[in-house]
Amino acid sequence: MEEQKKIKIAHIVGALTAGGVEAVIYNYFSNINRELYELHYITYNPPEPDMKKKFEALGFHIHQVPQKRKHPLRSCLQVYHILKMNQIQIVHSHMTLMCFVTNLLGRAAGAKVLISHSHLALKDSGAKKVIHGLCKLLSRITATNYFACGEDAAEYLFGKKGKQRAFLLYNAIDLELFSEDQETANAVRQELNLGTGIVIGHVGRFTEQKNHDFLLEIFKKFLCIHPDSKLLLAGNGPELERIMRKAERDFPSKNVRFAGSRQDIYRLLSAMDIFVFPSLYEGLPVVLLEAQAASRAILASDRVDRKTDVTGGICFMSLNESPERWAEKVDEMLKSGIRCHGETMKNGLYDIHKAAGELDDFYRNAVKNHE
Repeated sequence: MEEQKKIKIAHIVGALTAGGVEAVIYNYFSNINRELYELHYITYNPPEPDMKKKFEALGFHIHQVPQKRKHPLRSCLQVYHILKMNQIQIVHSHMTLMCFVTNLLGRAAGAKVLISHSHLALKDSGAKKVIHGLCKLLSRITATNYFACGEDAAEYLFGKKGKQRAFLLYNAIDLELFSEDQETANAVRQELNLGTGIVIGHVGRFTEQKNHDFLLEIFKKFLCIHPDSKLLLAGNGPELERIMRKAERDFPSKNVRFAGSRQDIYRLLSAMDIFVFPSLYEGLPVVLLEAQAASRAILASDRVDRKTDVTGGICFMSLNESPERWAEKVDEMLKSGIRCHGETMKNGLYDIHKAAGELDDFYRNAVKNHE
């Protein structure tokens, strides 16, 4: 396809790390005919070098702009300049409540397709409810198209009526990567010095949302039951150093392992006996789909959208329960053999090979409809 005929898309995301939104974009564009597209990725934070290389290998042009909060005017001007100079046709904003900002910049720059994409379903209250309500309204009226990772996320940003017109872009994954492999599990355990005991795992950015403090308290109680167990934490983020210091202080026997930001989550999952996910809030997190595809036992907080449980095997628990009760539940699940069955996900909504084709069709039809 000739260069000038390519569909020009800009994905606008807060960061470029090994996070959930980034994983969704990467998974989809790994399975789309990229010859049809000129791809741009605009981020407000310095991209992680490894992730930058991965996205550039797919053909993405990476643009870092100033953070909105620190330099709002300069940030907006640079986004506008990138969209205008590259003649972007589709602005796909993954900023949830702040989608309206990039929608307006996209409209001013001449983009015809303006997508507001909801990745979260928050519980708003107090003053935030008013402010967020205004942001939702603006993100609706400035968009030509609505996207969401699931029904709850769609209703959160677009309302009960608006969610009916939302394109549900499920957090689809390459299921074949996550098939059970004992050889890989043994190799990872050896690499990370996890031993042969029980491994409790978690993958996620080190932010308040992921509730790592509570997870450490759960593990502290679990060690009373299984002293040779390990806690494996993968991810990066602003809270990482504090959590590492806390783990060093509270677990002198070094039972907590930090794997950092990883590209091989499927390998780490194979080494875990159970995946514990006590988030304060979530939409449809990619990592829970990956853990299900890997046929892990999963214990998640009741703040996670239950539609994430696509295999029917996730156990949910209230964050009002004590860390001791969570630890007991982990022990009960491991003894009973409760786990997810990843093979049930094949050819479904979360199979990337099927879902990527649907996104490809959407983009091409959207551009045609706005010509």
